[in-house]
Amino acid sequence: MSDEQNKNCVECSSEIPISAVKCTSCSSYQDWRRHLGTFSSTLALPIAILAVVGAFWDQIAHVKSTFFSTLPPDTSVLVTDISLNSVSILVTNRGSSALVFDGPRCMLALPREITDLFEDNGTVRWPNPDEVFETVYVYFIGDSPTILASEKQASLTYFAPSLQPANIAIDERTEPVRSFCTLLFSDEFGNEVLPQAVLLTPPDLLLFDLKTTIERISYAPDQLDRQNSLLLEIAE
Repeated sequence: MSDEQNKNCVECSSEIPISAVKCTSCSSYQDWRRHLGTFSSTLALPIAILAVVGAFWDQIAHVKSTFFSTLPPDTSVLVTDISLNSVSILVTNRGSSALVFDGPRCMLALPREITDLFEDNGTVRWPNPDEVFETVYVYFIGDSPTILASEKQASLTYFAPSLQPANIAIDERTEPVRSFCTLLFSDEFGNEVLPQAVLLTPPDLLLFDLKTTIERISYAPDQLDRQNSLLLEIAE
């Protein structure tokens, strides 16, 4: 039994001075600090879990940065001029990374009679399916791919088009057939991003002479009879 000047250690029960903070026999603290060992052991698992979770989210952040950085940046494309020989476009890159692209591919729905597209008020409309004479892809080619930096705008003109039949089935359509251009983008690392489609305007069709366009289309050998048939129909 301890006298008034001594007390028993809370861990080993050794007799120590009543004012002692630490046992001289087992070195155990006599105040709240004696619980630190147990508290540290108790915290070990949650801390380990938090460390693993933290590492996991670091990996998620890395994956997100790696894969989602290739999403299409905020871009806009405007066709400012188009003809059978060239196309001019205005490209604006508002994204955070550079863009790489080449000339556009345009799909044209050529009407049988261009005068049929004029409305009474003088405006020009898109042709209906039964008014389309031929559909054609026009590939405009540049000398080399264009690199457009972030937050930049560029006005570009492409020449030397290559024409291919589009062979688009429109017989079952009920709505007017629209013409458009598509621009394919990739980022500076070569990752493809979603293409940008740009709708043309009905008056753009007025710039394509039907006979000249059909003559310049590169039909496959087994489609040459179709090309000749179309040219004969135009001549009638």
